[in-house]
Amino acid sequence: MHGKWTSERRRVWAQVLCKGGAAARLSLDGPGMSDELSAPIRLWRGHSGVPVPPEALPQAPRSRWTPGRLRQLMQTIPAAALYPELVSRACDVLERWYERFSLKVWSRFVHFADSGVGRSHQLPKVVKEFNEVAPVLHRLMDWVARSAEAGEPPVAVVDLCSGFGFLSMFASELLPPSAVERIYLVDAAWPNQGLPKGTKHAPGTQSVDHIYGNGAWPIPLVTLSIDVKKGSDMRGLARHVIRDPWPTIICGIHLCGTLSSRSKTWHTHKRSELFKS
Repeated sequence: MHGKWTSERRRVWAQVLCKGGAAARLSLDGPGMSDELSAPIRLWRGHSGVPVPPEALPQAPRSRWTPGRLRQLMQTIPAAALYPELVSRACDVLERWYERFSLKVWSRFVHFADSGVGRSHQLPKVVKEFNEVAPVLHRLMDWVARSAEAGEPPVAVVDLCSGFGFLSMFASELLPPSAVERIYLVDAAWPNQGLPKGTKHAPGTQSVDHIYGNGAWPIPLVTLSIDVKKGSDMRGLARHVIRDPWPTIICGIHLCGTLSSRSKTWHTHKRSELFKS
């Protein structure tokens, strides 16, 4: 039994109802408060709708492909056996990207690859692509290191037929910024101006949101809309990008079909002959 409603008891309840949770806490902790009064106050606080502190709520991951899960998966790909240190550093990069990019962009990184081993083994695109670019990335890091040791000026890197750009993106994170001027992503699928648009990317072109829309890269990335099968486009590339006195490293890991034949032509002709005005 709780007894009669005394004036003191009415005063305490008035404080609770008028001032909310803070008053309830003061009444609970105040000196001389009887169990008779503290019990209904605790009950009222339990139904007051006061939000649970954030630290008490379990934090659901933004994506099921968390950095920890990707790190485990990365240990199973062939590149992990050949380049363990490189894979470890790449996993650190993925952790930074998970924090840096929006869920919309991150989802483009981790959706299942739509062809080859990535499709048959249901590998996230970023894992499948890293496994393919790892040998070139390892060689590129070695070339840049030797260039820096020789006292050469910062190099430019050209990623021909870059596609989505994972090679260039990992290179920007893993190469020393002091030794690389910038990295050019060359592909016919990029928007013509190679700059972020205020609206959606043009029809038939690849979005540049993951390149320009989420902060600066350690080494600047520049997209160039160039069709490597067109002589005029390639002459423009030679005139404005592949130039002295900066040494240029050209990578072409996604060349296929006629592009592969074109690549053979580049290697069997002098640049002055191939890119003549």
